[in-house]
Amino acid sequence: MYTEQHDGQHLECGWIDPSIRTTEMKEAHNNIMGSMPAFKIQGQFKAVEKACLWDAARKVLGKDLPCYYQSIGSCVGQGKAKTESYTLLNTVLFDSSQKYEEIYEPFGYAQSRVCAGITGGSDVALDQVLPKQQNDSVHCS
Repeated sequence: MYTEQHDGQHLECGWIDPSIRTTEMKEAHNNIMGSMPAFKIQGQFKAVEKACLWDAARKVLGKDLPCYYQSIGSCVGQGKAKTESYTLLNTVLFDSSQKYEEIYEPFGYAQSRVCAGITGGSDVALDQVLPKQQNDSVHCS
């Protein structure tokens, strides 16, 4: 965890283990999690013993998705890009009329910062804003 100043506020950035979160942090976490829609899988699926996301990449692309260097510590953007990539790969796998296009990770990273109101020169994004960003179709201003 590291700290930085943003608009006169002291921010603790990075993963904070739940066991050391303040009451305010726990309340914020619960509010964010409570506002997110429940995860559900739609459609008809066969039960399988295991499913590996890389299998979709290998079937569609003939290789694994590459790992990208996080030059600015953009784990939020990287995670978002990987999630979208695997979603697209599975879509293509089950609907051959679709086409896979590589995700441009810096866009998602930048948009998560805009949605969080972080438009300064620091390197931080917030994973909590991604559900809002996606629900707002990336228009969070």
